[in-house]
Amino acid sequence: MKTLRLVGMALFAILMCVNFASCSNEENDIPQKGKEVIVSLGFGGDFEISESPLSRATSNDLYFIQVGQGSSSTDATICAYGLFDSSTDIKIKLVENEAYYFHAYVMKGAKEVLKHTNYIYQDEPFLFDVELNNTFTYSDDESFAATEKETSQFGYKFTYTDGSAYHFAKDIDLYFTENVNPFTATDNGKITLNLIRFSYGANFIAENLTEGSLKISMQKKLEGNTEIYISPTIELTESNTSSDNIYAIPPTSVMEVNEDNEFVVNMPISFTWVKSDNSEILLGTPTITLKRNKKVTVKIKVDKTLENGIEFAYAEDLTMGDGGTYNVDGDNATEVTE
Repeated sequence: MKTLRLVGMALFAILMCVNFASCSNEENDIPQKGKEVIVSLGFGGDFEISESPLSRATSNDLYFIQVGQGSSSTDATICAYGLFDSSTDIKIKLVENEAYYFHAYVMKGAKEVLKHTNYIYQDEPFLFDVELNNTFTYSDDESFAATEKETSQFGYKFTYTDGSAYHFAKDIDLYFTENVNPFTATDNGKITLNLIRFSYGANFIAENLTEGSLKISMQKKLEGNTEIYISPTIELTESNTSSDNIYAIPPTSVMEVNEDNEFVVNMPISFTWVKSDNSEILLGTPTITLKRNKKVTVKIKVDKTLENGIEFAYAEDLTMGDGGTYNVDGDNATEVTE
């Protein structure tokens, strides 16, 4: 596998790195000279919108949109931002014939998962206080002005309601913009923000678990043998032997591109059997390859003789693609080829 040094850094520069500076002197208005026009926003790319009878006007999803002006996407000066919980009827005031860049981050299922107080989201992934008010804010508030170009206003951690923060967000489906071309504002214009999905699936199944529980933790080893856990721990029991999960994983340094040009994360995952007497037995820490838009099914065999095994296979579901098949023995994983 080759690292994401070229692809990932380019993607970051395009998608994440924006120079946040003041471009407005009057709150809730755009100060540039010219005719103001109303532009509608929609979503495309990997993102799909469906309708059903009696659907609610709002959802448990969050839409964070930033709008900027400049000579390029990476040099854009942010003039407006907004947090929404519905993708319908999003409109923004722009100046006619001016060029704008849009950066959108869609987090399905994140509204109640992420930490907030009275509709104010104050922690990562947001790097400044953002109010969920389904409207755009045009402001020169320097609290969201970055001091360096490399600073993005969308971070790499996700803070949960209990205050814990993880790099891999469980139960959140992440999408963000892949288009970087400027949009020229016209009256009654419409722009479609093309989104690319950065979510990974993992279905954990415990077999022969007749006592105690099985704890599953994604971990990353740091220097000095210090281990950090980058996602919430999953616990399986005799009455609940499976856990089907989706993880939002932004393109960070842990991500690679494989020979098939797929974004993958090679992640050590520890499996610990907690017996009924509270004693713990580490079953293994195999490195499992997570693939973007694909789900890996991991089966963990547990028995009292400690003849344990772990096996996993990439499986297709309704929302993610199909992949390869793997066998795992302790800390070793072997791909099965036909």
